[in-house]
Amino acid sequence: MEAKFDSTNNEQRSAYRMIERTNNSFFLAGRAGTGKTTFLKNVQEGVRKKFVILAPTGQAAINAGGQTIHSFFGFNFGVLGPGEIGSMNRTKIGLVRNLDTIIIDEVSMVRCDIIDAIDRTLRHYVGNSAPFGGIQMVFVGDMFQLEPIATQKDRETLKEIYGHECFYFYKAAAIERINLPKIEFLKIYRQSDPGFIELLEHVRLGKMTVRDLVKINSRVSLCEDERMRITLCSTNADAKRINDGRLAEIDSEAKTYQAIYSGKTRVTSDVAEELLTFKVGAQVMFTKNDRGRRWVNGTIGEIVELGEENVTVKLEGGEQYIVERDEWESIDYEYDHEKKCCIKTVTGKVEQLPLRLAWAITIHKSQSLTFDHVAIDFGRGAFSNGQAYVALSRARTFDGLELVRPMSPASVRVSRAVLDFAEDFNDSDAIDRELSIGEAISAFEKSKDYDGAAVTLYEMASAEAGAGHTDRAYDYLTRAMAFTVDDECLKGKAWMTVNGAGNDYSVMNACGLYYSGKKDAAEAILWNIDQTWLDNNLLGLYLLARCLEDKEQWAELEDVYYRMLAIFNSAREMGLDSISFRKLKYRLAILNERQYGDPGLGVMRNLIAENPSYEKYHLAFRWMMWLHPELIEAYREETKAGEGEEEPEECKLIEMALDQECSDEDFLQQLRADRAEKSDGWDDYRHFINGLKLPMAF
Repeated sequence: MEAKFDSTNNEQRSAYRMIERTNNSFFLAGRAGTGKTTFLKNVQEGVRKKFVILAPTGQAAINAGGQTIHSFFGFNFGVLGPGEIGSMNRTKIGLVRNLDTIIIDEVSMVRCDIIDAIDRTLRHYVGNSAPFGGIQMVFVGDMFQLEPIATQKDRETLKEIYGHECFYFYKAAAIERINLPKIEFLKIYRQSDPGFIELLEHVRLGKMTVRDLVKINSRVSLCEDERMRITLCSTNADAKRINDGRLAEIDSEAKTYQAIYSGKTRVTSDVAEELLTFKVGAQVMFTKNDRGRRWVNGTIGEIVELGEENVTVKLEGGEQYIVERDEWESIDYEYDHEKKCCIKTVTGKVEQLPLRLAWAITIHKSQSLTFDHVAIDFGRGAFSNGQAYVALSRARTFDGLELVRPMSPASVRVSRAVLDFAEDFNDSDAIDRELSIGEAISAFEKSKDYDGAAVTLYEMASAEAGAGHTDRAYDYLTRAMAFTVDDECLKGKAWMTVNGAGNDYSVMNACGLYYSGKKDAAEAILWNIDQTWLDNNLLGLYLLARCLEDKEQWAELEDVYYRMLAIFNSAREMGLDSISFRKLKYRLAILNERQYGDPGLGVMRNLIAENPSYEKYHLAFRWMMWLHPELIEAYREETKAGEGEEEPEECKLIEMALDQECSDEDFLQQLRADRAEKSDGWDDYRHFINGLKLPMAF
């Protein structure tokens, strides 16, 4: 399908390419009016991937055509601790196991603990310890708009968990472990006045000058005119006071319209009010786009007639329309196994007039809306980061902006952490690098061929090292080693020693030397590194362990593995178990079976559950089974038909796994066929593996 985006917009092209051709997660930024919503709609229509779109609030979810984060993942409300995962039913688990991309809209309002809980939940249910279970995450929003909401008690708890007081989404441990490209849309489609755009940008970045403040306060007006305008307030109480007061001033009969609910409708309460009380002459705002494009969400009008089930509204241009009830749907996502696609299921809906009283609304509720005439009342001043920018940028033009009272410089609040985060927006080198990496390994990731991804990245690292690009070589190498499961795939690869000071570069050279066959030189480098530093470097310890294993120095090797396990256990306690630990568990399983007899089978079973498509796990498990004839005998006894019972049907795949006369290639050929067909033999084989009574794995 042909791509739908602005061909003159370089940032849109990069973002589209990132989604279409890679599995890389990234952040999509953009100030108000840069077309993020339209772009995401076009992406879902134009890219052949399975998408889910989520948002932090019911209003944002319905506006985006998606589901709330909490309902999708089954999260509890409040702070989500390091070990907490969501509660997902069988249908939802089937869905996430077949997803390609999750889009999280309005991510500026999402806390870091929620992102880490998403990471843990996906890794758990997908059965993949890669970040976010190997699913591409697209984080969308403007970090200079409204920040995450947290009670004082929640803030104290979050500070205990994370050790700091910044709780934006990108402070999640899951985000800090990956390279997150940051693409920012720059072209503004909402405002066209260059002077107003520049003014808004100064407010957005906290660079407002005295001249800017004077210009903004020149719009102070306490005069009421005939134009329809909406007042943005800092609090719900202020907005309600204005609306109730203005409605009471109208000397005519009021009529109330009751919403009609069906199914699960809790999320719809954010966009449709249960009771709407109107009078002729009341100022209202549309809360939903019209299918006939007569109005959009945020259009202001005036009630001119009250019907039994409808009202007549006059817009500012004089057009009058009879407004009927509309409906909002709560949706859930499911996976259709036959059609192999994600489908949206309506779980509930509410029918109500798509209107609300609109002499005033809160700044929070105005986010994503645009008005021709807007008045802003900061009251005692903006009380959260980004609030002033959100309010001012709701105006389509500077002439359409009014202030109820002068704005003070203190109202312009911008997070220092967000400014730091934004410093490398649209870093073309970083974005191009992520695109090249993503395109190179996307097919391997999709098929869960992590060794293939590792070899590709390792060869890219080697090429960069040969070109003298030390930093880039180190980046590619560490990614390659994070993907590696069985590092035999890297043996014999050429490497050119790089020049660079520091322990990181020493480990990189040791890595290159080891896989190019110069193991003694690699070991010498690793023993010369400060061992206290090495105790916190998993890659360095892993390479040292491989050197010792090749030389069969078992006592020294055991000590190094204990040092690695200390890193592993510390990370697991914090919920940070990741793809990097696969090779450690794999090598430990093989080593323990070779030297000690256990618990290799238990570890390998866990690894198969995590990635059932990785064939070397199955071969290793098969070899380990042969080392435990007592387990095979126990299985034979359990499956033997009793007296008078019919002999159970033989599972060819299991029998081939247990038969030492059967070659690995023949076994794998049967495994591939059964797995591709999702046959009964594949199910029986998995049940056989899971049912074995094995020593406990670490």
